[in-house]
Amino acid sequence: SDLFLLLLVLVSPVLRVSEAARTGDVPELKRVLDGESVTRRNFLLNTRTDGATPLIIAARNGNTAIVQCLLDEYDVDLEQEGTVKIDGDLIECCTPLWMASLGGHLAIVRLLLERGAEVNHTTLTNSTPLRAASFNGHTEVSVISVQA
Repeated sequence: SDLFLLLLVLVSPVLRVSEAARTGDVPELKRVLDGESVTRRNFLLNTRTDGATPLIIAARNGNTAIVQCLLDEYDVDLEQEGTVKIDGDLIECCTPLWMASLGGHLAIVRLLLERGAEVNHTTLTNSTPLRAASFNGHTEVSVISVQA
């Protein structure tokens, strides 16, 4: 039930971090992460919820402020890989750049590329961020990816 989920979110730092990444709640993200030891914080930043790390979740949902916070304040690995479900298909080994490109999240794509994200990092099925952007008709993202 909803009450059970609410209690889980309140109790579990992993769920609190992934939910903050999904909803774009920077204060909550920082509250949880800053209250942990460095080791535990790194664990939380690399733990996959439904196959995705907090950075991949934020990139997928277009939460630029979360992506910026994770990169600036927690030095998260840009090439983290996750597994996500897209239209019923499981996409394995997708990166934050791939997810942001698929969603047409231009500001996040720019930010990740500026920070040195690998534009040719492929998923398990050899899809690149450019291919993901093109597939969904995100022309501006495609142009940026080609220029990178």
